[in-house]
Amino acid sequence: MMKNHSIAPVAILAALAIWAAPAAYAAATCQLSFSDGTVDLGQVSVSRRAVLRSDQNGPKIGSSNRTLSVTCNTSTAMVLGFHAAAAGADAMELGHGGNYTLHILRARLDGQPIRIGRAGNVTQLPTEIADQLQLRASDSIAAVSEQKIASGTRLELDLRIDAFMRKDAVLSHEIQLEGESRFDLTTN
Repeated sequence: MMKNHSIAPVAILAALAIWAAPAAYAAATCQLSFSDGTVDLGQVSVSRRAVLRSDQNGPKIGSSNRTLSVTCNTSTAMVLGFHAAAAGADAMELGHGGNYTLHILRARLDGQPIRIGRAGNVTQLPTEIADQLQLRASDSIAAVSEQKIASGTRLELDLRIDAFMRKDAVLSHEIQLEGESRFDLTTN
């Protein structure tokens, strides 16, 4: 639910489309699915005097949680690619007036918690291994066990999307912030 910070009538409409590219491979057939690929953060009214919670990305206008799942018919090492227009080192573009960040909050492989790491491909050793990870505009991630990419039949990622107005955004009328990103899959 969006908070309405209203003093003067300036509206920001924010929407993000995230889609999972269908995948079928010779060694395994895998299906990517997203709990809801359209992230509609609604409408927020702000004024030039309004104070919104802000961080290095700018004033925050909303958050949403989603789940990304990969299901394969056989145990498979999976690397998920994430692709979006960059808006700095750790954020992605959300129209001309905003940006967003995407965090992996929790990963599960075959129902069990697992760590995740950045991986260039299914044969490369993962780096930046953690329980949670902030995605970058052109990132590849994988489930990690014992310093290598783990294999399984179902990978689930709980994601949080945070949307922000750019610090230098001009707010004199209604603006609509839209972005698009996608996930794809590489297997062994």
